Amino acid sequence: MLYDIVNYLVEAADTLGRAYKPTKKHPGLAVARCPQHMKLVFPSLSAALDAVCTDLSTQDPEVAKDHASIRRLLTELEDRVCATVPSQGASLSAEEVAAEIRTSPEVARAASAALAGLGGSRPAALGTSSL
Repeated sequence: MLYDIVNYLVEAADTLGRAYKPTKKHPGLAVARCPQHMKLVFPSLSAALDAVCTDLSTQDPEVAKDHASIRRLLTELEDRVCATVPSQGASLSAEEVAAEIRTSPEVARAASAALAGLGGSRPAALGTSSL
């Protein structure tokens, strides 16, 4: 019975490996659409495999070798498939930007240059007339 469970878990891991295998034509498609969900799947499969293989490894040392390779596969898949873009830090509010412009001449010059690059007739449309 435990061997069947291990086989099902290995089959699930192999299927995920094939599903998320990058192709030459579309390597970027080998990522999860919902990485937060898949971040639960991979560790859960690993935990289930650990639990079953712990019981079996006392009877069959080969299970430990197979277990290690599948565990590596699941870890690699999680790292590759669930890669997330780091979140950007909190942006400044309009009031904070305005305060920075008022207190720092360097920031004021940079803001002026940036606004000048947008075109001189647009500040009111951008909501910057109070700056």
